[in-house]
Amino acid sequence: MLARSNQQCPVFCAIVCALVLIASHSAAFAQQGPSPSPAGQRADQPARAEDLQPLTDRQALVRDRVTRLEDRMFQLHDALRKNEPEKAQKLLSTLGASRSMLVRQKIDEIIATLKAGQYADARDQQEAVTRDLQTLLKYLLEEPDNSEARKHEMERLHAARESLERVIADQQRELEQAQAAADAQARSAALQTARRALQELAERQAELRTKSQNGTVPPETAAARQRSLAEDTARQAKTLHDLPRKEDSPATQSAKSAQRAVDEMKQAGDRLDQSDKDSASKAQERAESALKDAIDQIEKQLQADAAATPASDQAVEQEKTARDTEQLGGEMKSADAKSPDANSPSQPDDSNKPGESGDSKGQPPPNGQSPPESNSPSDAPDKPGEQSEQDLGDNKPLPGQQEVENAVPLQREAAEDLKKEKPKDAAEKQAEALKKLKTARELLDDTLEQLRKEQQETLLAALETRFAAMLAKQLECMKATIALHELGRANWKRTDQLALAELAGGQQWISQEADQALTILKEEGTTVAFPQIVTQIRDDSRVAGDQLAGADVSELTQGLQKGIEEALRELLEAVKKKQEELQSAPDESEGGQSQDQNPPLLPGSAELKLLRSCQMRINSATSRLDAQRSGENADPSLTAELKRLAERQKQVSEMAKQMHESLTRTQ
Repeated sequence: MLARSNQQCPVFCAIVCALVLIASHSAAFAQQGPSPSPAGQRADQPARAEDLQPLTDRQALVRDRVTRLEDRMFQLHDALRKNEPEKAQKLLSTLGASRSMLVRQKIDEIIATLKAGQYADARDQQEAVTRDLQTLLKYLLEEPDNSEARKHEMERLHAARESLERVIADQQRELEQAQAAADAQARSAALQTARRALQELAERQAELRTKSQNGTVPPETAAARQRSLAEDTARQAKTLHDLPRKEDSPATQSAKSAQRAVDEMKQAGDRLDQSDKDSASKAQERAESALKDAIDQIEKQLQADAAATPASDQAVEQEKTARDTEQLGGEMKSADAKSPDANSPSQPDDSNKPGESGDSKGQPPPNGQSPPESNSPSDAPDKPGEQSEQDLGDNKPLPGQQEVENAVPLQREAAEDLKKEKPKDAAEKQAEALKKLKTARELLDDTLEQLRKEQQETLLAALETRFAAMLAKQLECMKATIALHELGRANWKRTDQLALAELAGGQQWISQEADQALTILKEEGTTVAFPQIVTQIRDDSRVAGDQLAGADVSELTQGLQKGIEEALRELLEAVKKKQEELQSAPDESEGGQSQDQNPPLLPGSAELKLLRSCQMRINSATSRLDAQRSGENADPSLTAELKRLAERQKQVSEMAKQMHESLTRTQ
């Protein structure tokens, strides 16, 4: 999905940027009004042609730009409708909304009103068109609101996974109990036989040691008997070793003790061959001690097996797990995760309604409906939003539901086997059921990972579009600010004063857009530097807007604007790089990420780069301010800016600390 999106996203962003500029120009005309009327001429009298010509021409230029923009939107819709139906539908709906709002016709009416000299009416009409254009811009900037549906679906998946994890843990425990019961059942008779054999061997060893020491048996005969005794003990040690057992169980310790007795017996036989009675006696004593320890360990194992959970109790536990699994399968099959408003476009509030109050034509049509006068082709995508809504939620079974359902019969068969005292057969069925449950968990994890990627792709695309529009507006504001600075305040005309007000409004618009992006990033919550940089853009743009409102187009204001531009470019670069990474490795999960932890929107390396660039901007701004200061009586605005930079430096230090802690936690 991201690969296709990246191919057309620059064009889509260009359309958004064009709409930003058209809306800002329309707002400027609404503020500017006509040239001052000659003395004695009433406001409602027809103006002279030479006074009206600039405004009417410029208003016609806006109309022509709207016409070209509508044509470009329809062309891009055709290019996107197969690979990117949602974006194509958004363009088509926006185009239809523009035509249903009668934007071009309203501009024609403004031109006619200006020619008639009805300036107050023209200004009201311009403000209405500006609201219409801002509504269209808002509609293009906002992604289809399926975030709630996706969030609901992810919550449903997380809940199912948590329940499944509990079922898996229960089934794993019950499998281990059944295996232990099967092992105990298999080794019970063998352990009792081995215990009797080892007791007999211990008695024979004690008798041989006594006879060897008092000389009742010649050394060569004693040595032969000792080797025979070692062979008999070795057979019992092998029997114990071959029994089903755990590494740290008493049965294992018993086998090791029996083998140690064998080694001591062999050593005693060698010493008897050498007529070394004392050394032989010590080895025989150690062999007796090892045999005694082996017998004690067998007793412990028999007692542990007897104290284990009875098969009847295991059957009850297994039946409960089967019921839990069956209930989970039903929840995964029938849970209703549909969000009724998940994919409908957000409607503007009353303050943003274009045109006159109560004009229903001022709102974009619902997503998926063919807009009026859109001239949409007959094969245009029908309600692409519906497919997204169906993909996220509804009553469809969750991934792995069938595997969970298939595990239930195996669990119930295992319970029946346990009732019949057949733990080995039960363990085989439990192992198969556990395998199916783990497969279901893998399917849930894969789906969660895919939804996380889609969530990131959607968020990154929305941020790219928003940042591109903000950058386009910032470049326009910078260009106009520099022009006013070069012109000189003494040479400003009324139109320049009005343009200055427009620039201040443009900077405030950038600040508002940054604030909306910041809200999104805080809710996403996986990055440290990213939201802080957006916060700085918001605050700097607000300060720049206030300075422009105060007619300050100095290098200080231009420096703020330049910093905003650089920050926006860096954010766009980071977003695009992350999109490319997602595109180049669409099937690779984020390494080291827990299923309960979302991967970061930007990698740590990208955030470090943003942090470094932020520090460099602070350094540059500090150098500029230092160069502008002259003596002790510095401009109060420079002093205030230095304080602001000092606070910004503290923020960078705190960001570096938070990023260090974040990177340390992930290692």
